[in-house]
Amino acid sequence: MKSLLSTFLFAALVHAASASAQVQLFPANNATDVNPDTRLTLTFASPPALQNKGKVRVYDAANDSLVDELDMSIPPGPRNTRTPAPYDTFHYSSVPDTVFTVNNPDTDASHVYQQTYIAGTGDDSARHFFPILVEGNTATVSLHHNKLAYAKRYYVQIDADVLSFAGISGKDGWMFSTKPAAPAADKNPVVVAADGTADFSSVQGALDWVPENNTTPKEIYIKNGIYEEIAVLRNKQNLTLHGEDREKVVVRYANNGVFNRVGRYEFTVTGSNAVNLVNFTIQSVGKDENPAQAEALLVRGDKYQAHNLTLLGSGDALQIQTETRIFLSRTSIRGYGDNLLSYGAAFFKRCDLISTYGPHGWPRNPQTNHGDVFVESTFSLEGMGTSGDGHCTLARSPTSGVSFPYAEFVLINCKLQGIAPEGWGDAGPDYSNVHFWEFNSVNLSDGKPVDVSRRVSYSRQLTMEKDAEIIANYSDPTYVLGGWTPELAPIILTQLPASVALPMGGEVVLSAEAAAEPEPTYQWQKDGQPLAGETGPTLKLTAASPGGEYAVGISNRVGTIMAKTSVVVGGVVAMQPTAAGAGAPVGSAGAGAAGTAAAGTNAVAGTAAPSTTPGTAAQSGQATPMAGNKAAPQTTPAQNSSLVSAETGEPAANGGSVASAPSRSSGCSVSPQPTSSAAYWWILPVLLACFRRSMRRRNTSCVRAPTSLSPVHDQSRSDRFGRRGRNAGRWISQTRLSGNARLA
Repeated sequence: MKSLLSTFLFAALVHAASASAQVQLFPANNATDVNPDTRLTLTFASPPALQNKGKVRVYDAANDSLVDELDMSIPPGPRNTRTPAPYDTFHYSSVPDTVFTVNNPDTDASHVYQQTYIAGTGDDSARHFFPILVEGNTATVSLHHNKLAYAKRYYVQIDADVLSFAGISGKDGWMFSTKPAAPAADKNPVVVAADGTADFSSVQGALDWVPENNTTPKEIYIKNGIYEEIAVLRNKQNLTLHGEDREKVVVRYANNGVFNRVGRYEFTVTGSNAVNLVNFTIQSVGKDENPAQAEALLVRGDKYQAHNLTLLGSGDALQIQTETRIFLSRTSIRGYGDNLLSYGAAFFKRCDLISTYGPHGWPRNPQTNHGDVFVESTFSLEGMGTSGDGHCTLARSPTSGVSFPYAEFVLINCKLQGIAPEGWGDAGPDYSNVHFWEFNSVNLSDGKPVDVSRRVSYSRQLTMEKDAEIIANYSDPTYVLGGWTPELAPIILTQLPASVALPMGGEVVLSAEAAAEPEPTYQWQKDGQPLAGETGPTLKLTAASPGGEYAVGISNRVGTIMAKTSVVVGGVVAMQPTAAGAGAPVGSAGAGAAGTAAAGTNAVAGTAAPSTTPGTAAQSGQATPMAGNKAAPQTTPAQNSSLVSAETGEPAANGGSVASAPSRSSGCSVSPQPTSSAAYWWILPVLLACFRRSMRRRNTSCVRAPTSLSPVHDQSRSDRFGRRGRNAGRWISQTRLSGNARLA
């Protein structure tokens, strides 16, 4: 009996060790219909240790040819103050351990770094990148761009040196098939989901799908998730990128002017025309105490619009290049200083400008175009400012090799906080034509007029008595933007759920705010009839309100969109998606989600809305946040994935595996299987059975000893009792997104 018990305890320990070593994979082993732009993720039972040695290889299963290779002995890029862990501690024989800065960049051409090509094949498309990022228990592998193709079968091999497990080898250890074909050329919109459940898994994948110089308007709808990628939109026209939720759609990377001297921007829009960016966040990742030249967004082209956007940069947050015209509405721009580096013409309407240290802007526009004009916008400071006294300036335009004698930075009806009494910084030696102008600046705190008695001599306070024409002109985007009148048909930002329960004696507020230019009008209806006086983005229903179908029409001169919901008085209803699965949220009226118009579309002139599932799309394992970010968790649902033994690199036995095909309705971020006592439920009953059997044998004087011990692992019971997931945490950034949204 003692020998029997020892054998079973040994088997239990072996099983426990094997379970702790198992790795969950995405895409799952033998998965099908995988997007070619997917990231590869491995989730362990504990945080893996990434190393700067070994290789990751991807092969074409049809002919065993090498498709892509990541050599971890090659550094990702020049080390800098924003390099994420563990890359900030790695030592490479090929490059020095120097921490490079903007003032001390790496100019040694013999240094070789990881490199991929984004939106092109020329030198201006080359970017350094991090081949693997680790957050918590998940390691995310980013292949070189456009290496995987449609209608292919691939297998992955990972050397044991790369991560703290035995690696994956052999042709059958990790294999998957991509989708048969790309979305049809006339599909509109196409949908991006980080969990792999939509047309694309990355923003760049969708951008690459749009043909260059396209003439047909296209829309890319981005579902909630963190997209850890550098994005480049080049030579595309008539394109709208629309995020599901401003705070929950985050496109970001630890990119900056040291890591990538060419292409330091997180999101680049260049050589394009009529591009609209709506309702999401773009972030250059890094800590405020380690600033760098790292714009969230660079625009070079014409007739761009940004609505309900959050831009989080450092050094500069938004760069507007020469001969560019851009209109921004309800957009938040936050950075360390010189947040607006602008050569083109920009009109800011009800935007929020936030500095964590230095001046808000550095206008550099020539005489041939206007500069930066702000109407009903807010300027504020977070921190102690440039001089340490809680102040910074609105803008400066010093000589920087070149002087900017026509620099323009004009404020109309703006609210200020943390602005130095002098208001403005250096304007260079020739400031006679500089337009550092203000009209009706008031304190953000109390709405009272700002004390402008100590403003610099080359600034100007406009008055209605003397400058009525100037004020009117600079309040008109058409005037500022050189004759272009920006227009955007309404896009719903906070959509109505399909059904709402109005509790007895309670109240419900319906909300259907939209982004639009010109500003839209709202008209609420009940059962098809207009409700008198209800002409705002929200509708309050009280206990006296009758049930029925409520709808709101949102219109401007460009188009009209409808949203509707069914209100049940005194009942409890499940919030379900509207018709056609247009993505209404579950659980609260007006929660941020995909817009739905009448009959379940988010449409103007019949354009169908993206088909989305209710609720927040989970972020993918590819959305691995950078190190050093402040905790702001975003949880993800578990998904079906493959389990691979770290001891052998082969698929785990049936007792430890799950469905091989990836779930198409759950998140792509995978959770480790816990090594809790529930995973070993079989030990106690087996030991009890053996004890009873031993007792029976003793009673019958049976002396025959068992020759082998093979406890049976019941798969169905294991699924019920041993399969418990833990959501892998996802962090947005140390930057307070909620704070930005509050100001927006």
